[in-house]
Amino acid sequence: MCLCFRFGLAIGTQFLVCMWYCGLTALLFKLFLFGHTIPEELKAVIGYFTKPSIHTTDAVSSIIASLMVLFSLFQSLYQSVRMSLSSKTLTLLGLMYPMQILFHFNASLSLLAEISLNEKHTQYLYDISQIKWFHPVGLAMFSLASQHKYICLKKLSNNLRKNKAGLMTEAQMPVGDWFSWTSCPQYFADLLIYTSIGVTLGLKNTAWTLCVIDTLIKTTNNSLYQHNWYTMTFKKYPQDRAALVPFLL
Repeated sequence: MCLCFRFGLAIGTQFLVCMWYCGLTALLFKLFLFGHTIPEELKAVIGYFTKPSIHTTDAVSSIIASLMVLFSLFQSLYQSVRMSLSSKTLTLLGLMYPMQILFHFNASLSLLAEISLNEKHTQYLYDISQIKWFHPVGLAMFSLASQHKYICLKKLSNNLRKNKAGLMTEAQMPVGDWFSWTSCPQYFADLLIYTSIGVTLGLKNTAWTLCVIDTLIKTTNNSLYQHNWYTMTFKKYPQDRAALVPFLL
């Protein structure tokens, strides 16, 4: 019962975050495609948490980045529902759920933090010259990371033996795809996804850089824990397989 409650809480948290970003993306489209004004309440919140005088991100980059985040969140929600990896030991603590919501709240503000909210952007959105070199580069990184994250999580799910209650009873050593280089390719893919969004924003958005650093810290901690578990569980575990970043960490 406790495990089912935690699983439902995890799915509910992800769904709530997805709906928040849907609202944010709709707001960006209203602002930059139809020329609507941002609500004064939201502008006050953004001004309280950020420095509105710093403008490093354009409207096109902000919209593309918000769509990338939204796609990544819905992909994670789909994988959580269809590829349950729950066990008695690998469950999130209750404190992690509000922390996840807080992280995505700050990340969403990062998409708006360094863009001019008072300027009319509609005239630029329909100009193809506004597509910069870092847009296709960021999208290519994002597509590659998202594809391999799906493949690796599917392999990981298939390697878990579960009982009729859905609990993990036995695990097999994951092999193939990015598992050949790293123990936790799903975390490596997450890091690449957030980095690719930073690239799409032009590599100048300081607020999003802090989100990438936070993701690096969390994925490093989780990867080291998982890597140690693999090495203790499987006697013939490859010694040259990294924990997170291939050939580095």
